[in-house]
Amino acid sequence: FPSHDISGVENWDLDATKVILSALRINPIRKQLQEDIDYALHHEVTFLHMRLTDYIDEYEIGLLSVKYFEKVLEELNLNTNEAEIWIFSDDYELARKLLVLPNNMKARFFSEKQYSVSETFHLMRCGSRYILSNSTFGWWAAFLGKKENVQVIAPEPWFKQLRYDPSIYLAGWKKCKA
Repeated sequence: FPSHDISGVENWDLDATKVILSALRINPIRKQLQEDIDYALHHEVTFLHMRLTDYIDEYEIGLLSVKYFEKVLEELNLNTNEAEIWIFSDDYELARKLLVLPNNMKARFFSEKQYSVSETFHLMRCGSRYILSNSTFGWWAAFLGKKENVQVIAPEPWFKQLRYDPSIYLAGWKKCKA
């Protein structure tokens, strides 16, 4: 797994990473999942995680606005015919309705029914860049990612009203106003 500058994460044991990955191992890996993993590992694919359902009624956590995601996409300047984005959400139909992507952007929405949670997590570890929601699911996928030198964009503040540890933003991760 890639090396990380985790200077902001207090008391992190790198051996814990191996334990976590070992516990999450999928065996056997379904053919379609393996094909998606291989594709992502060999191409420049932006992974966007859009957490929706359980945050809708959680005012203190705060459901991120569509403007946050659109702003990040605009800042990344991915408006080329080669740009590819995979969107992961706990409600992909709502994500598809809410998220307006440039017409020339190659997009793929992943249904929460397409893969199990652990399969989705394994796939999400294969991104070239990450646009995170204020969710630890996407955070862990980016942190335990399989590629070196990935770009990670995370919302700031992480939560709308709840306190959070600012070390959640790792060195090199970009914060974007949410």
